[in-house]
Amino acid sequence: RATTAAERARQLAEQRARQQAQARAQQQAQTTTDQAAVYLEADERTNRVLMIGYAEELEIVNRLIESLDVPSHDLRTVREYVIQHVEATEVITVLNELGLARVTVSTAQPSAARPPTVRPGQQLTPQQQAALQQQQAAQARQAQSTSGAGTLDEPYISLRAATNSLLVNATEEQHKAIELVISHVDVTQKDQRTIREYEIQYVDTQMILDTLTDLGIISARSTAVTDGPRAGGAAGRATPQRQTQPDAEGTPSMALPTPEGTEREITAAEPQIAVLPATNSLLIHATPRQHAAIAMVIAHADRQRERMFAPYMVYALENQDPEELAEILNKLIKETVEDVAAGSEADARIQTRSTGRAILPSGEEERIRIIADPKTYSLVVYANQRNQQWVGELIRELDEYRPQVLLDCTLVEIKRNDAFTYDLDLLAKTYGGASLESSQIGAALEPFSRSNYSDARSASGSGVAFFNSENVQALLKIVEDRGYGRVMAKPKLLVNDNQEGQIKTENITSIAQRSSQTIPGQAGTDNIVTEDIRFNEYTSGIMLTIKPHISKGEMLRLEITLERKDFDFTRGESVTVAGDTYPRPPDLISTDVKTVTTVPDGSTIIMGGLERINQNKSNSKVPILGDLPLLGGLFRGINNKDEQSRLYVFVKANIIRPGDQLEGLDDMRRVSERNRRAFEELEEQFQRMESWPGVKAQPLDPKSVLEED
Repeated sequence: RATTAAERARQLAEQRARQQAQARAQQQAQTTTDQAAVYLEADERTNRVLMIGYAEELEIVNRLIESLDVPSHDLRTVREYVIQHVEATEVITVLNELGLARVTVSTAQPSAARPPTVRPGQQLTPQQQAALQQQQAAQARQAQSTSGAGTLDEPYISLRAATNSLLVNATEEQHKAIELVISHVDVTQKDQRTIREYEIQYVDTQMILDTLTDLGIISARSTAVTDGPRAGGAAGRATPQRQTQPDAEGTPSMALPTPEGTEREITAAEPQIAVLPATNSLLIHATPRQHAAIAMVIAHADRQRERMFAPYMVYALENQDPEELAEILNKLIKETVEDVAAGSEADARIQTRSTGRAILPSGEEERIRIIADPKTYSLVVYANQRNQQWVGELIRELDEYRPQVLLDCTLVEIKRNDAFTYDLDLLAKTYGGASLESSQIGAALEPFSRSNYSDARSASGSGVAFFNSENVQALLKIVEDRGYGRVMAKPKLLVNDNQEGQIKTENITSIAQRSSQTIPGQAGTDNIVTEDIRFNEYTSGIMLTIKPHISKGEMLRLEITLERKDFDFTRGESVTVAGDTYPRPPDLISTDVKTVTTVPDGSTIIMGGLERINQNKSNSKVPILGDLPLLGGLFRGINNKDEQSRLYVFVKANIIRPGDQLEGLDDMRRVSERNRRAFEELEEQFQRMESWPGVKAQPLDPKSVLEED
């Protein structure tokens, strides 16, 4: 440029004039500064330089201008940098921070109001004055940025938002520095943000968004609404549009076009939120710290409104007894909630995080009442909404289905009876008379029959022998009884887990009891005696109680209790009082067994050792003669008894789960089919029983008690 060349020429001319002036000062006494000066002036219109001076000096200036006035060569070149992994504005921000460039990225606001036009003598309103002041301030900032950004040593950068690239006009050294910065900034980002869905249960999603915006966690522009039908009652709610605030100065943001032609703004520092109206939930893309803050806000804002009255809730039960469950819950509430509420104090601290357990304040509105309704098999709970939630959850957990246990019990009693009776009657005399066949005592004084004979017989397992001679008659009775018996019962029980099952077999004996009552006579009449006979019942038998508990690993813990009562007639079945004979009530012998055992599923346990032994030995003899060795047996009577009874209990337990769709139903069907086949076999034998040999029996109606499925 001419101005630059003139300045350089002037500087060189002044330096040359000073040198010549110093030389002439040595030769002449006076120094004239006007003779050593060259006057230069630049003409901007014609791009020329006007000079006034000596010819020698002007020649030097002309040579200098010729050396400087040559075609200039710009060292800057234009290159395009495509940013792949980050936004181009982020690269510009880094360049500004490092001082390699001074570029300001601004977002146009087409919706801003146009400043009013001012005419001479016109009075402006306060709104127009404010708009005019904003316009003047914006123009001043723009002029200041324009004047300070155009130095020769700084590169020129143009942002291409459509392709997310930068056009840079700079020198080779500046290009190298910019490439180095881009290589470090434009890398694959390690994004810590994750996507989570937050289901809003009690309030509208717009209320949550407004709360997050008021707290400064998000801005209104970071929210997108997904179109779709709103489920439930949220379909008819209108979402109010929130007015957006203008961006603060200095916030790095960029508007990018979308395929639909609109623009969206990207701000990396804020979480991205999408509203899902169909499920009334929020889909949030944010960092873990932002998720924690958003979750805390939702925990405090998404609450069900407290009602002014305590509601009644009815919980229908499926597996538990309502009265037993109500007793458990009332005991739990009494020992926990009421005691904690009575001993708690008011807490005025501000809660900064969500608590994991419910805080149960005291007061009449916090009282909980639970009443069982056996007719509807349900529980009626009186409590507020906060207590209803945890009480209802507790009821559902306690009312869960429990597996069942099939108890296959077999009770076998083995009896053994041994009895031996020996009786020998001898009668000897030296004169004849009648035989011993007569029962009269006087017959023994009569002479025996002189003919010798003997007689022996066996009837019903007892032996009787008679011998008769002229001087001796003998009658021998000998009996040995031996009996074995087996009594078996095979009941089956299907009980729920942790519930008792009971098996009882009873033998009831009725004993007659006679009582008399004397009514005094009147007016000289005799007393009236009335007799009353009634029968008292006495019970003996076996009662088996089993309580199963299913433990871990398909193991069964069985609590077994066995009670046995037997009659004892060793003292006889009658008693004589004042010459009268009365029936004797039987004595009872009781045996109890209680045990706890753990067995695998499907195993059989055996309980034995329940024995009852009744042994008796008695004999009668003739004194002195009955003690003679060997021969003493002829003068003795023997009566020995041995009664033994042993009870064995077999218990087989199987776990059955009817609630399971596969295994439980198969177990139930298998057990039911086995018992049904056994019943049908017995029923068929009954129908085929012949009344007359060789004649086929006619079946009775109904032919089968069980109907076909």
